[in-house]
Amino acid sequence: MQQYHLCVKRNLQQMLLLAAAEVAVCAWYGKTVAAFSLFLGNIASIIYFLQLVYRIKRSSALPPGKATAAMQAGWVASLVFIALFFVLATKLAQVNLLLVVIGLFSFQFILVIDSIVIVLKGITNSKRKE
Repeated sequence: MQQYHLCVKRNLQQMLLLAAAEVAVCAWYGKTVAAFSLFLGNIASIIYFLQLVYRIKRSSALPPGKATAAMQAGWVASLVFIALFFVLATKLAQVNLLLVVIGLFSFQFILVIDSIVIVLKGITNSKRKE
């Protein structure tokens, strides 16, 4: 469980760093609408990530059947959250919806990069053992 907490902390730090970098670059170039849109998307992504972490932690203490049901219910709750967030984003006048979507997918981007790093480390370690 300690390894899980370290991974959660690392992923959250990476998400915050990516969000800060995106918003800083947009603000540097004077693109306030883009910065606000990316900020909103990243906030939604971080909330989604925290929901996922909470569901996994809660489900780890349950028996397998109940854990599956809890994860399925959590999936529906996350989908509703994302849908409501998109409705909110479309109602705001000065928001670029494409940039909100890009910010929302920052969690998935971080996971892909982490997965690539893990695979590359595994390949290099297996070649060293040979």
